[in-house]
Amino acid sequence: MTITIMVVEDEKIIANDISYSLEMLGYHVVATVAYGEDAVARASELRPDLILMDIRLKGKLDGIGAARQIQAQMDIPVVYLTAMADEQTLQRAKVTEPFGYLLKPFDDQELRITIEIALYRHKLEQKLKANERWLATTLQSIGEGVITTDPEGCINFMNPHAEALTGWSQAAALGQKAQTIFQIVDEVAQTPLKCPISKLLNGAAGPLEAAHTLLLARDGTITPIDYNVAPISSAGEPLAGTVLAFRNIRERRQLEERLAAIYQLGQELTLLHSEDVILRRVVETAANVLHLNVAGLGLVDTATNELVYRYYLGVSSQANDARFSLSDDTPHGIGAAVVRSGQAINVPDTTQEARYVAIGHMPASRSELCVPMRVAEQVIGVLDVESDEPNHFTPADQQLLQLLADQAAVALENARLYRNLQHQMQMLRGTQAQLVQSERMAALGRLVASIAHEINNPLQAIQGVLSLLDIELAGQHRQEKIEKYLEVAGTEIERIASIVHRMRDFYRPTSREQSGGAGINGYRLDQTEVLQADLPAILGSIFQLVNKKLQYHKIKVQQILADDLPLLPISPDHLKQVMLNLTLNAIDALEEEGGTIQVSATLDQATFPEGQTQTVARIEFSDSGAGMSPEVLSRLFEPLFSTKDHGSGLGLFTSYQIIQANRGQIKATSQAGQGTTFTILLPLEPAPVTG
Repeated sequence: MTITIMVVEDEKIIANDISYSLEMLGYHVVATVAYGEDAVARASELRPDLILMDIRLKGKLDGIGAARQIQAQMDIPVVYLTAMADEQTLQRAKVTEPFGYLLKPFDDQELRITIEIALYRHKLEQKLKANERWLATTLQSIGEGVITTDPEGCINFMNPHAEALTGWSQAAALGQKAQTIFQIVDEVAQTPLKCPISKLLNGAAGPLEAAHTLLLARDGTITPIDYNVAPISSAGEPLAGTVLAFRNIRERRQLEERLAAIYQLGQELTLLHSEDVILRRVVETAANVLHLNVAGLGLVDTATNELVYRYYLGVSSQANDARFSLSDDTPHGIGAAVVRSGQAINVPDTTQEARYVAIGHMPASRSELCVPMRVAEQVIGVLDVESDEPNHFTPADQQLLQLLADQAAVALENARLYRNLQHQMQMLRGTQAQLVQSERMAALGRLVASIAHEINNPLQAIQGVLSLLDIELAGQHRQEKIEKYLEVAGTEIERIASIVHRMRDFYRPTSREQSGGAGINGYRLDQTEVLQADLPAILGSIFQLVNKKLQYHKIKVQQILADDLPLLPISPDHLKQVMLNLTLNAIDALEEEGGTIQVSATLDQATFPEGQTQTVARIEFSDSGAGMSPEVLSRLFEPLFSTKDHGSGLGLFTSYQIIQANRGQIKATSQAGQGTTFTILLPLEPAPVTG
């Protein structure tokens, strides 16, 4: 089932870019919304699986306000998108309990991991809420102690639960004052409290209830309780007596503590990707929650068809390894039986269970509880606890252990998916690097004809003077002629060397490419790269390389470069690649009828989506060709999109990624019959360097 996502972003270009990335990652974008009010309405209508919410939105309702309304009405996880925020905004955002933050700019890997973790957390919280509802229902059905009195406060009824809690039988308690039977102490101050029945009969408004109260039984047993007391009366009738209901909350407190430990573990597991650490934490929590010193976890080894206990904590707190065959003809091992059946097994007395086998060197236990761990209905392992006491494990223990097992299974699957995702991303980066390399080589290949012409001319001159030199050496041996011919040959050889040098200098891999780190989304700088690109020198080198092709197609070049243009804070090799892509595209647009390529560069001020105004270098690259249709223009920077038979569809996409990585912008405008103009805005402050 495809995961649906709604994007709330008021910058259309960023929203489209995020939506495109999400679709490429396999998600389905059901809507892109620019205003907070619309986000609330569309979320109610579409019910997406997740919402990517920009904190800063135009309009009356910002992203935080919209998220608050959505969470009040719907159970939809929200991940905030933000470039920067002040402390007050962050505090407001934290109150809404988002499922993650993405700091702009971010790459596809960060986007996918954040989404997967947010969805996992949401699924886990839903499961926890369901289990909490189940536990709440269980607690509500637990019997309560009930005492009733007459108008004077003398006891006239006690149920069995009240007898058990107070230590008084009903027969002994009948006619006794309530404060004699129901003695309570303040749990915090450890001081006696007045009986609530006496307080009610003395005029206190009812019903009365209290927490943090200890009940002192007849035999001295102290029990933490909750209670409430109310008058027994009918409208217009005198007081008929009182009713006191109270309950032992010791088990509830233990359950609350256990749930808190499980919930804390669930939060911790969302951040873990190491299988060993996950297994260790789950086993430790199982032992602590059920107050045991023996807990184990076994995983199915599909290669050997065995159940392998990876961790087993005992009184020595040391790990023990054990293997159990999962073959049908092997009856031993409760864990193996759980894997085969897919059902939990609670063994009240191991001495009466033929399948019971002690683990490793552990002493035999008297009772055992084992539950399955499942991923997509497939049992991947078991969570196992044992006790020295028979009949130790209750249905509530089984529910808690199953909850832990479910968490462990999801965490292990999440860790596996994370490892696979990391591997796939590495493979993808390698493939993308090869695609970009192919694009660069293809671009250079299109220069071969021009360079061949440039090299051919000096070669012909060298051949000619060598022939003359051969004649001279066979004849008169005139020294001035020999020197003249050698000088001409040397000059032409230097000319060839200059052409080769320009070509080699143009395609010199960056240090990141040499280390295998470049890719379509990999245009970041390491600490060895120089951020000083000389635009006029780069343009001069490119136009020299394509000079023959320009002459052949009757294409003129005009350069209008500002005198105060500084060195640009971008890798020279990356800027060369962008300028070459634009140059070759312009030549393709003009090669049939000729025309003009115009390049201009000047300093300007530009406001970026984050709201900052910066000094930028504005580079405009125009051609006087036939132009492009709106349909082609809208897809111009898409990967693998090309209108040329020999095009790879990566040139402009690669250029777009390079400019984006340097915090700049690139856009194209075009009209049929009026040519195309590419505009690049490049901030003069360098992009942060990453190692």
